[in-house]
Amino acid sequence: MPEPDPLRDLSPPDAPNQRIAFSRGRLAWLQAGELWVLSLADLTLATRFRAPGARNVVGLTGGGFLVAADDHLLRLSALDRRPEPLPRAPRIGPTTIIPSRLESEQFWLYYAGIAELPRFDLGAPPRVALLPILDWTELFEFDRRALLGLGDGSFVYTTIEGVRRIDVEGRRERLPHAELGGRVWALGRDRRLDRVWAATERHLYLLHARDQAEVLRRFELGAHPVALAAEEGTVAVLRIESFGAEGVRAVVDVYVEGREPPRVVRLEPEVGAPVDAGLAARLQPEIALSVADGLLATGGFGLQLHDYRRGVRVYSGEAAAQKLAPAAP
Repeated sequence: MPEPDPLRDLSPPDAPNQRIAFSRGRLAWLQAGELWVLSLADLTLATRFRAPGARNVVGLTGGGFLVAADDHLLRLSALDRRPEPLPRAPRIGPTTIIPSRLESEQFWLYYAGIAELPRFDLGAPPRVALLPILDWTELFEFDRRALLGLGDGSFVYTTIEGVRRIDVEGRRERLPHAELGGRVWALGRDRRLDRVWAATERHLYLLHARDQAEVLRRFELGAHPVALAAEEGTVAVLRIESFGAEGVRAVVDVYVEGREPPRVVRLEPEVGAPVDAGLAARLQPEIALSVADGLLATGGFGLQLHDYRRGVRVYSGEAAAQKLAPAAP
């Protein structure tokens, strides 16, 4: 009887993981109840502290990071080494933080499976130790597959017919497309606000997403794509190539300024990982991109940081972790 294929159940996560993030010359990494912050200038550890229960970290406008834990928020400002504790936002299961590009203290919080998207302000007075909700955006007919917040109050999200757009005034645009309906698992921001990137199991698309959905470019993807990051017209797609005796093997295809062929960055294998039919379901693949620095960071196999222009790894979080003492409280 043939051995079961460990990749047969591999699929992108239901919601993007938020355990790595770039912000103004620094990279944050959540792992094992700690937050690590790496300085990109010299690839040294800028700070490290405990963050029990933390599940999300995102970069903030103007620099710094926001960390969401079960019972509080933490804000690490651009040059600080210690975080500022803040009241918590209500948490209901898995969540995704969408930071504002215009206001450094505002963000939206998507609760998995809930079609109403609340907006919060870190500077608003708390109500019984909770941040107050400023307003709500309804994701009408959202099929719960992919959501993109553009950071200005507008959103693009998937429906069974294609995609929808909500502009900054709250107006909805229905953008059906037969090739996309029910197939898109990730959306990414382009340099232009009227365009978005969309990934299906087989293809990567650049879409005109205003007035009508129009495919501007289409690239064929390799097998088993699991995570996407997009910034300033450059897109990176993380794919799992294989599981073997040496562990998980993965690559990142980087479409620089939306051109092909992509630059292929081969990740180091996850040495010592148990290889079995259930490993695919336990992976937490993630990718983050900094076009300004020419860097991509990947998670799910320990932190790996690559210079995608040269195709070389410049940092490994697993190697660094073996040399460090426990983090400060």
